[in-house]
Amino acid sequence: IGPITQALALAEDRGWTQPSTNARAFHIALSMLGVEVDDDEFEKGQAQLLDRRGREIDSLLPQRNLADALKKLQAGNSNGSQQVQ
Repeated sequence: IGPITQALALAEDRGWTQPSTNARAFHIALSMLGVEVDDDEFEKGQAQLLDRRGREIDSLLPQRNLADALKKLQAGNSNGSQQVQ
């Protein structure tokens, strides 16, 4: 299954195929090995991927840091400070 996975990743990277097409091809390969794959597996996998990426990004640069910086900037502007451009 390794060569199939690599070929699908390369095809997507080069813009030859879409992620959903690759997922279908991978699911077909899995089913040939006897693994059952639900029809909505791609959508579920994509949702989990987006959630995981969001948590990873937030762990590197938490959104609260942005919120705190904006509050400080707004507080500085209300005290007559000049805005940095």
